[in-house]
Amino acid sequence: MTFQFVPDGFEPAEGYYASAQDIADVRRLRANFQELVAWSDLALVIAFGEYSSHILAVHWADWLCDRRDEGFLAYLYVRAICPNYEFDYTGLHMDDVDDYAAEKPWQTSAPAPAWAKK
Repeated sequence: MTFQFVPDGFEPAEGYYASAQDIADVRRLRANFQELVAWSDLALVIAFGEYSSHILAVHWADWLCDRRDEGFLAYLYVRAICPNYEFDYTGLHMDDVDDYAAEKPWQTSAPAPAWAKK
């Protein structure tokens, strides 16, 4: 059974807003992710911002908005199945996430990777 991506944990707080550029970026990003078409613009801004910070150690990875980066889906998948796992802001998990993404764990509802069970 294919995993269903939902924006739990990425819902914006009341009064949260994003820049017009961030909204434009996530709309371009969404075009590459059929799995995320139902997500709101603001939930995607939050999720992509956190992915940028946690995994890539940058504020906003705008260079990824025009292509499919399956590391983003792997990050969202780990966040969903291991909600208490704490990513840091160093980029140290980039290789872990990319390796896990190559397995497309969301297609089989695979268990969490060993590094996310710590």
